[in-house]
Amino acid sequence: MVVQHFLKWMKTARVGERAAAASALARAYVNGQLDFDDLCAAAAALTLLLDDPSPKVRLAMAETLSMSRNAPVQIVTALAADQPEVAAMVLARSPLLTD
Repeated sequence: MVVQHFLKWMKTARVGERAAAASALARAYVNGQLDFDDLCAAAAALTLLLDDPSPKVRLAMAETLSMSRNAPVQIVTALAADQPEVAAMVLARSPLLTD
């Protein structure tokens, strides 16, 4: 339920607010602060955030997710294929991506 409110809010939030919220959601995901249902909902929300029109939002996600072994692989892979600024961070730092 919280994630649904989050996604509704994201539609009207400013870029800086969306980036901060995306980063917080990513941190909650990788730090294990969520129960199973919320973890699934957070993964779905992070997946939807991959379509955010601002690269700042995706960069905020990349900063958090790129350093964690607990990050959702499908999201890390998508960020690695994003525009160069976002992809470079993920490709250089992610322990989930191997040669």
